[in-house]
Amino acid sequence: MAAERRRPMTKQEYRQMKKAKEKLRRQMEREAWEAARGPMDMPFFLLAMILLTIGMIMLLSASFPSAQASKDANYNPLYYFQRQAMWAGLGLFAMFWVSKINYHRFEGMAKLGIYISVILLVLVIRSGHVLKPHPRYFTFQGWVYKEILSAGMPTLGRQGLASVASVLLNVASSGFGDAAVAAMSIVTRIMMFINSALIGFGQGFQPVCGFNFGAGRYDRVLEAYFFCRRVALVFLLVMGVIMFAISTPIMRLFRKEDAEVIRIGALALKMQCCLLPFQSYTIIGNMLTQSIGYSFRATLTAISKQGLFFIPAILILPSLLGILGLQLAQPVADGLTFVLTQVIVVMVVKELRGMAASQNAETE
Repeated sequence: MAAERRRPMTKQEYRQMKKAKEKLRRQMEREAWEAARGPMDMPFFLLAMILLTIGMIMLLSASFPSAQASKDANYNPLYYFQRQAMWAGLGLFAMFWVSKINYHRFEGMAKLGIYISVILLVLVIRSGHVLKPHPRYFTFQGWVYKEILSAGMPTLGRQGLASVASVLLNVASSGFGDAAVAAMSIVTRIMMFINSALIGFGQGFQPVCGFNFGAGRYDRVLEAYFFCRRVALVFLLVMGVIMFAISTPIMRLFRKEDAEVIRIGALALKMQCCLLPFQSYTIIGNMLTQSIGYSFRATLTAISKQGLFFIPAILILPSLLGILGLQLAQPVADGLTFVLTQVIVVMVVKELRGMAASQNAETE
């Protein structure tokens, strides 16, 4: 028997449906407006302030010498820092002001914004100031791709295995309930934030290391390495002590109503903070080997933290020790990574010292 056709709505039913949709839309706008007028999201605000502080410190460190020697800056070493601080203050004011605006009222302008963005993109591409793709700009020489792969393999391995490790961590955590999943996710984000600051510092070390190695100044390579390692060690030691001391309050910022999430996350965070200072040796050592072209050793140290050691740890320890094994997986991987990196870096440093000594003997 054929299905009955749907009865068309009457005018009164259509008006009622339209009225109900309008009522729902106004209710959503009212809720969004009340949320915007409420208290600020403190975890988000603190995260923004920490990022801003780190950025200002890095700016001061990078611009101090050039501003002191620049006539345009009136030889003022704080010139760029002061200008950026002014704009940062304006940005904070704008952030606070925009956070109080009900963004739902601009929903109808979304499509128009997309169309304008596409038009602007086309205009930029068609202008004469943009490099346009052309076959003559491509090269098919093997050595070019070899250099690209040798320089990029450590980063590719690190980022690729980090995604796999994140999936395995979530799968392992799910066996202990939603509280374990939430707790370990929060701890991972906190530690990722700290390590990202160190990686940013290390990326400033890499060109110094690479340029001096290419110029044959092996003594400067070693000097830069030991300096950056000391700075990183002090930074992570301070961060580790602070995060260990406030691990429970930090977890409460994210899930203050869930005692189980706080308990699991605080212990996991404390365990990882105990080994946090050793990350200075791991990260700076990995960047040293990558910058001077030791591709295999750099790749080996890069994949050890999230792949070579963490994946077996997250697969084995939870089944042996329960939730404690879940919390211990990352600290165990960090400790083993530190040992492997030190073995590799000690050999590299020995080679560099030998090359520096040979160079000094030749010049004499």
